[in-house]
Amino acid sequence: MTIHAWSFIDEYVLRRVYPHYRGEDIAVVMGIPLRKIYAKAKRLGLTKSDEFFNGPLSGRTDGARGSSTRFKKGNVPWTKGTNYNAGGRSIEMRFKGGHRPHTWLPVGSYRLNADGYVELKFADAPGRYDLRWIPVHRKVWIDANGPVPKGHMIVFKPGTKTVKPEEITIDCLECIDMAENARRNDMWLNNPEWAQLVSLKSQITRRVNKIIKESPCQTSTN
Repeated sequence: MTIHAWSFIDEYVLRRVYPHYRGEDIAVVMGIPLRKIYAKAKRLGLTKSDEFFNGPLSGRTDGARGSSTRFKKGNVPWTKGTNYNAGGRSIEMRFKGGHRPHTWLPVGSYRLNADGYVELKFADAPGRYDLRWIPVHRKVWIDANGPVPKGHMIVFKPGTKTVKPEEITIDCLECIDMAENARRNDMWLNNPEWAQLVSLKSQITRRVNKIIKESPCQTSTN
């Protein structure tokens, strides 16, 4: 499985184009699998804009598409009053209690998440992934200093980020508040590479627009 480490410009572009374009088109232009586009958008709290949902790209502009196959009020399902009884080898082929998917990893395993940080599996608890996985750099800091204060986050000191668990030590980490994190992100605005990043974003946006216009899903409403 290929792991994509999201860069600043990746996130910047996704924030700008996700609300207005189809995920499929964004995935093609950015060269990132669609499922990763959706997963990242969910983590960033991104949603589609009203303009998107009211436009032809959403596929539900007129409210009539698919109406012929919808259940009508008062319809009675053909299965009403019947019991399902699977035949053949259905029973022996079903998932059994305690079955683990092929992606399962034992406690103590490491993985690289979509943001490029190493995570450690510390439990097999069901539910949210954070009940099983924790970023290694966060764990190292907590082990040394206790719980992270509310409104703060653990980050690597400049130039020390690594994906090797054994190299993630307390001396390369620091605890900063959200305001400091925002100020550090603003440093990009004064970076000499900023103009190049903005230009790249414009190029990507133009390519997305071109794909949208040439998409076979686009039909005239005249």
